[in-house]
Amino acid sequence: KMEAAAGTLGANPIWVFATITLPLILPGILSGLLFAFATSFDEIIVSLFITNPYLKTLPVQIFSSITRDADPTVAAVGTILLCATTILIGGGMLLLGRERKGRL
Repeated sequence: KMEAAAGTLGANPIWVFATITLPLILPGILSGLLFAFATSFDEIIVSLFITNPYLKTLPVQIFSSITRDADPTVAAVGTILLCATTILIGGGMLLLGRERKGRL
């Protein structure tokens, strides 16, 4: 309904999408992206089948580093992922806390 209202008030379709539709669907897009990223680490067998000799995905590289050699790259990637996850969850909790505080 908001898109229709903006259209009747003279907004062009690109502006309607950028200012109304995209902010409404952005949480769903980001959560889908996060779940797809997390699932890709769980599906190492599928990643091994679809990889080629010239391009290695991150799960395949981690798996080969763990199974073949004692490379500290795996620990570095794990630390980066842990820090990124902590920052994302902390930021989400801060934003949620501010939103709830503003409603009271």
